[in-house]
Formats: sequence, structure tokens, C-alpha cells
Amino acid sequence: MKLPINTLSRAERERLAAGTLSDDAVEALFHVIERNHRAKVRAYRRVSIFVVAISVVLLAMTVSLTGPTPAALAACIAVTLLDIVVLICAWYLGIGIFRHQFNAALVEGHPEFASRHQL
Repeated sequence: MKLPINTLSRAERERLAAGTLSDDAVEALFHVIERNHRAKVRAYRRVSIFVVAISVVLLAMTVSLTGPTPAALAACIAVTLLDIVVLICAWYLGIGIFRHQFNAALVEGHPEFASRHQL
């Protein structure tokens, strides 16, 4: 099974890094990529809120059934840590790698745009 990781396509990365794109093409590519990036960030925020809400509901149900016991506290801590790790990994794989690749290629091939067009 292969997990999909959001990356900048190799062709786009090579063209950006080589500096072969015209200024208009870089500008247009940036606006398309920025729009997609913002949509992914909004979706990530929604999913993060949803994950936290589900975790709170499930933990509240657990505590209501078991009472305030050390096991319930351990479950709360474990679920909170698991949520944090999963959300950090999802951010890195879904948004962070793509942003880093685009910014690095832009700095390498078109440094004049790098100061204005960072994701």
C-alpha cells in the first residue's frame, strides 16, 4: 500500500529551479498553487476541529461510564498525544512537503519572485 504524499510535480519543480519559466508563467503558476494550498489548509483546519471534537466526545463518554479513574486519565493523555502526533504528521505530509518544495524551487530559479511569492 502506498500512501499519497502531496508533492510538487517533478516537471514543475525542475522548470522552477532551472529558471526556464517566464515571469508571467511563474506568476500564473504561483496563483494556481496558492489557491490549492489555501484550500488544503482550510480543509486541514476543518479536519483538525473534527478530530478534536470526536476525541472530546469519546473521552467524555468514557469518563461518564468509568468515572474519574486513573485509567480514564491515562486514556485522555494517550488519546491527546495520539491526536497531536497524527495531526502533525498529516500537516507535514499534506502541506509541509509541498510548501517547502515550491519555496525552495522558487528561490533557486526565480529569486526575484521568492520575496513576494512564498507559500
